[in-house]
Amino acid sequence: MSDVLTDTLTVRVGDDDFVFRIPTPIQQIQMGIRGLALRRRFDPMGAGWETGLDDPTYMLIRGMVLLEVLLKQSSAKWVYSEAPGADGRPNVAVNIDSLPPHATPIIIQVYQGFTEALATFFAGGTGDNQQSSPAPVAG
Repeated sequence: MSDVLTDTLTVRVGDDDFVFRIPTPIQQIQMGIRGLALRRRFDPMGAGWETGLDDPTYMLIRGMVLLEVLLKQSSAKWVYSEAPGADGRPNVAVNIDSLPPHATPIIIQVYQGFTEALATFFAGGTGDNQQSSPAPVAG
C-alpha cells in the first residue's frame, strides 16, 4: 500500500534532483488540458491530439507540462526563469519558452523517471522494484 502521507516524488537525473507533487485528480486534468494547449500551439492546424507524434516530441511535451504543473523544487537552476510578479517583486517559475537547448534529453529522462515513480506509488510498491509485503489476512 502506498504511504498516504507521501505527497512528493523525487526523480534524479545526473547530479540534479527534481521534486514533484504527486498529482491530485484536478492536477491530472490540468496537465491534460495544458498538454492539449501546447500541442495546439505548436501545431495550430492540428486538433491537439497526441496521435501521430514521435516519441521524443510526445515525451518533451508531457515533460514540459510536468515541470510547469507539478515541479515543487529542483537543484537544476536552468529549469527556472525570473519574471516580475504582479506585486513587482521577482517571481521565479518554470517558463518552457526559456528552457536551454541542453535540457531536451534531461526533460525526457525526467518525464520517464516520474512516470515510473508514479506508477510504483500508485501500485503500492516500495520504489526499489520490490512490492511491499501484503498484510496477513485472517483465515
